[in-house]
Amino acid sequence: MARLLAMTFSCLLMFSCAATKLVTVQNREEVIVEPTIGEERLGEVGDSLVRTAKVTRLWALQLQDEVEASGTGWAWGNKALFKPGLYVSKYNDGEQECFESLAPVPVRSLGWVEGKGGICISKANPNLMTLYMGIPGQNALYTPKGPIKVTKTTHIDSNAPGFSQELIYNGKSGDSVKFLYREFASGMARPAFDQDVQYDLKEGKVVGFKGARIEVIEATNVNLRYRVLAHFPLPAQR
Repeated sequence: MARLLAMTFSCLLMFSCAATKLVTVQNREEVIVEPTIGEERLGEVGDSLVRTAKVTRLWALQLQDEVEASGTGWAWGNKALFKPGLYVSKYNDGEQECFESLAPVPVRSLGWVEGKGGICISKANPNLMTLYMGIPGQNALYTPKGPIKVTKTTHIDSNAPGFSQELIYNGKSGDSVKFLYREFASGMARPAFDQDVQYDLKEGKVVGFKGARIEVIEATNVNLRYRVLAHFPLPAQR
């Protein structure tokens, strides 16, 4: 698709099919550990108290208003509607970056159909934006009929390989505090895993599970005041 889309860009902008330049962006992996060690926190029943995760984060745009666009003449349809929502980084080259809608984009040919499409922003002039549609067998640039209002943000790709561990507060029973341990691997065949754990505070104020350590300062049936002494081991170290 990247090659077809790039060829279409070249044909439409230069009126000749030049060599493709658009390439799919590379995913950016990062590790999240929260909260800060030693910081006193207050969590409610159901809150995640400590979390370690390895995720894939993409640059993204939030389109604020619907934009109607018309085809350039090479377009398969002569009208497309780009809905408000999230558009994630998909293609990149030396001149522009393209963000693709997470939702299907309606495009009109003989009737309305849906396809993949997004917003391209010039790197030389961020105010210069065009729209693209990618439909099987056809790809086209579209000219917006109004201003494109976007805000920059990021998006965690839940389909990319990743890993998450968290300990969730599950309430108090007598002198014991209860937690739910949750483990999830995204983009993999491995199923999610949950386990209930319980600790007697008479035996000590520090509780732990799978390498994570929490000091319980005060516990009620509603809240837990605590501080994290150690996080779960980083995924790369497992």
